[in-house]
Formats: sequence, structure tokens, C-alpha cells
Amino acid sequence: MRKTVRRRAVGGLTALLALLLPPALTAGASTPSADDVIVLRGANSAEGIAAGEGTTFYAGELLTGDIFRGDIHDGKAKRFIDVPEGRMAVGMKADTRNDLLFVAGGTTGKAYVYDTDTRKQVKEYDLAPGFINDVTLSSDGAWFTNSAAPELYFVPVSRRGELGGAADVETLKVGGEAGKPLQPGQFGFNGTQQPTMTTS
Repeated sequence: MRKTVRRRAVGGLTALLALLLPPALTAGASTPSADDVIVLRGANSAEGIAAGEGTTFYAGELLTGDIFRGDIHDGKAKRFIDVPEGRMAVGMKADTRNDLLFVAGGTTGKAYVYDTDTRKQVKEYDLAPGFINDVTLSSDGAWFTNSAAPELYFVPVSRRGELGGAADVETLKVGGEAGKPLQPGQFGFNGTQQPTMTTS
């Protein structure tokens, strides 16, 4: 790992479900009615969700990797990006300034980046074997977690949305209690939130 790697304090993921449901529902006050549910028509599985610009949101079909886009005000969503066979879509995060969507690829060991204007893939990264579970954005790039290894992967992104290449991806080995080796079948790192401090 290069010395230039940015060490971040990384914690748990703050769920985005509150963006999609009224406050009373997120507090557990009542059971959702049909009017409170946004259906991903044609999807057989669902996992990640990301807030887009305004009231737009993106949701991923876990087992196919397809991306849906919807609007929380009109309560509708439809398939937005139909990806090649063999992909997954787990955690995701939208960079609305640069019209990019970052997607963790689960058991593929990959990360994908899509252009939300053209609906095209702009980058695919081979991160590591395991389960690439979640992603968050910092001021200078995207951080991905691996639930099968105590590691984080950093993909640099400029303020203008220019993505680093494969050689620019950095691996951060995690130490301490969180860095203990996993037992066979054990599931580790899941969510991550935006880093807020650095250490040397």
C-alpha cells in the first residue's frame, strides 16, 4: 500500500430508508400501506439504495446488478440501467455533482461506476476476492468495503469527476479489533459512512 493512502475513520452505514418513507413510518409507528411502498417492477431481489438529485433515488437489483431509478414524490420506479449478465448490485452511492453512480459488486469482487446521464458504465474495478458490500464517497474518492476481509479499497475521484485507473486503487488494511481475521463463513464489514477525520 502506498504511503499516500488516506487513512480514514470509518464507521457504520447510516440507512437511507428515511428518505423513502414518511417520518411516522421510520419511527415504527405504523405498518406501511400500499401507498407507502415503491415497487421495483420486474425485480426479483433488492438491496442497495442511494439518494440522487432532488427527490430522485436509485435502487439496485441484488442478484442481477440492474439499476432502478425512481422518485419519492410520485412513488414510482423503473429499470434504469440494464447491466450485462453476471453482475450484482449491493451498496451504492450517487455523486450528483458529476452524474456518477458507484456500485459495490458483491461476490464479483468488483466495483462499478455508471454515468447517470448516459446510463453507460464508465469504469469497472477488480478490487479483491470476497464480498464487496458497500461504498461511501469522500471529498477525493470512493471507499468500498469487503465483508470477507478486513480491508477497505479507495478509488480516487477528482472534483470534476475524473476516475482513477486500476493502478490508482489503494488498499487499506484495517487493524485493531475490526482487523481480526474472519473465520470461514463469517461475514465482516458491511456498511460505511462518509469519513470525517484523518489520522497520520
